[in-house]
Amino acid sequence: MSQQYIIIIVAIAVMAYMVVRQLQARKIQFPQIFIMPALLVWYTYTNITTEVAKDQASVLLLLALFGAGLLPGLVLGGFRSLLYHLRIDEARGIVLAQRAGVVSIAIWIVLLILKIGATLLTYMTPASMVVTIVLVTTPIHGLFIGNLLSESVGLWLRATAFQQKQVPLQATKY
Repeated sequence: MSQQYIIIIVAIAVMAYMVVRQLQARKIQFPQIFIMPALLVWYTYTNITTEVAKDQASVLLLLALFGAGLLPGLVLGGFRSLLYHLRIDEARGIVLAQRAGVVSIAIWIVLLILKIGATLLTYMTPASMVVTIVLVTTPIHGLFIGNLLSESVGLWLRATAFQQKQVPLQATKY
């Protein structure tokens, strides 16, 4: 089986796993909520530095394109973090985020498909066109990462505030 088919199969498996995880209630705990975004930032950073190392793309241009995608991604992620329903699991004493809603999941699936498509396109493109494809796909990577980062930060901030509101005040003896 060729390497391209293996990459496609792995991408489909990862996408299926991530879709299932979006539909499940998840713990909102620091620092676990930031692990996936941090891994994606590292992966994207290594891809961009690999392209920069080829001296065919300008560092400033790649950063500007990444930032152009990052800003709308931050807005989308912040919006998506507001769509989650939060509840406290009394047994474990943690905040769970669940039922993000159809709009949030649809936005997330579209961004995931764009991210996987951009990654596959980069790896499946002939060497002569890689720089062009990287310039086109860099904003997509920024959009996806901005969405994940902002969603995680927004959920964490909401969960922290939610948990403080839910904790009953204890009587203090004077």
